[in-house]
Amino acid sequence: MRRAEATSILADNADRLRAAGIASLYLFGSTARDQANADSDVDLFFDPADPRLSLFGVMEIRDTLEALLDHKADVMTRGSLHSYLRPRIEAEAQRIF
Repeated sequence: MRRAEATSILADNADRLRAAGIASLYLFGSTARDQANADSDVDLFFDPADPRLSLFGVMEIRDTLEALLDHKADVMTRGSLHSYLRPRIEAEAQRIF
């Protein structure tokens, strides 16, 4: 999936995604760098509107994002990013909303 396509779909659905519990959403990885191939997933992290969001809540958000993108997505909260990788991921991330 191309970066422009992913960002357009996600930005166009920002209200729906906020209603699902996403306060802010970021794209990173190969799609953000526009280097994704057909087998690449879309890497996303988000800040939850409710800091008590459960694992099941994260899974529901992932399912919503995959349905919107019609593509496999790797979805995590900012807080679940590995501490060693977090600075690099945040530096390359593109904020969707």
